[in-house]
This record gives sequence, C-alpha cells and structure tokens, in this order.
Amino acid sequence: MTGPVADADMAAFYRQAAVLAYPSHCEGFGLCPVEALACGTPIIVPDAAPFTEHLRGDEALWCVPEQPDTLADALHDALRPGCRDRFGAVGPAVARRFCWHDVAARHIPAYRRLAALPRAGVLQESSINA
Repeated sequence: MTGPVADADMAAFYRQAAVLAYPSHCEGFGLCPVEALACGTPIIVPDAAPFTEHLRGDEALWCVPEQPDTLADALHDALRPGCRDRFGAVGPAVARRFCWHDVAARHIPAYRRLAALPRAGVLQESSINA
C-alpha cells in the first residue's frame, strides 16, 4: 500500500499497472478510468450507465459489479497477451475525447439555456405590485 499518491506520480502508477479495475456501481463516470486509458492501461468498468454511454464496447473490459465471476473474467482477459498492446494503441485516443476544453464546450450551451430561464422562488417585479 502506498498511501496517498501525488498527482504528479499518478501517470507512472497507471503505466505500471496491468489493469485498472473500477467495478463500482455507486459512482459516476470517474476520472480514474480516463487517466488509465490515457496511459494505455486496460480498464474494467461496470456494464452500465454512465460507462455504456461514453465508451464503446472495445474501449473497455466490462463487468457486472454484483456478479464477481464477470469481474474475474474481465481480469483474466486483461492479463491475456496482446490486451495491453491493444489498449496502448486505442486508449490515449479514447481519453482525448474527455479533455476539459471539450467537456466545457459541451456544457456551456446548457448553462446558457438554464441562465435564461425564469428563476423559481425569486419575486419578480410584477408579483411585488400585485
């Protein structure tokens, strides 16, 4: 066990890892799988949203967190010859889809639409004079 790892050292940890297993069903998409992909490390994620909404079938190894045998199968697949090479070839390109600039650009229109909506619970001038 390493204890806390400095952000500057995380890439080295990901590059040295055989696989990143992220079988949680309680968290959102998470940065850990994207960071591992950027380093070419195979990832195991739940076969559920939001992962299925953002990753294609061959961009991750899949498991069902409530079914340990699916995690065992995915770990076995991750350790097969050629798996790391495949993720090394596609992982960085997949990770580039999640850059902060692009995420912000996709969210700005939604924030602008929300900002244009009337504010709930705020007294408007017409209701004060009524």
